[in-house]
Amino acid sequence: MQNLSNLHDIGKHFPSFPAEGSYLKSIWKGGRQVAKDTVAKVKKLFLMQPTIAAEMSEIKRMKASGHQLSPECLSHYAQVENMYMALQSFYLLLSREQAEIIRMHFVGKLTWEAMEIEYEKKWGKMNAKNIRTMKTYQAQAFENIAAFIDAHREYYDYSWLDKL
Repeated sequence: MQNLSNLHDIGKHFPSFPAEGSYLKSIWKGGRQVAKDTVAKVKKLFLMQPTIAAEMSEIKRMKASGHQLSPECLSHYAQVENMYMALQSFYLLLSREQAEIIRMHFVGKLTWEAMEIEYEKKWGKMNAKNIRTMKTYQAQAFENIAAFIDAHREYYDYSWLDKL
């Protein structure tokens, strides 16, 4: 048996173990390593959701009213549409609670306290969620989306996400 007393050598013997210092840059999620920068970019994308939806509507309105759109505008529209479709597909990865919390807190800009009150109104005092639970659901949601992105980068083009 080799001496594993030195922690830097553990990666040589267990390739799935994170490299030295990478614990600062990644999260372990369901046995997978998720890059924290991917989580941050996913959060930024969800913060942009109202703007993305408004741009989609505005460009569609311009097209419907017969405006001649420049090639730059059409290129921008394609990028915005790609982000919008990605957001919609990312919601499919989430549980109902996670998606609702993202919509209320990140997109709707409700405070945690306001969300707690909304949950109590909607589901009653016995089924209401406390702030700590909602924060956990939100963190899990972003980690699940980031894990999906990291696991599928070789199949799908997420280079646009790196530019956010």
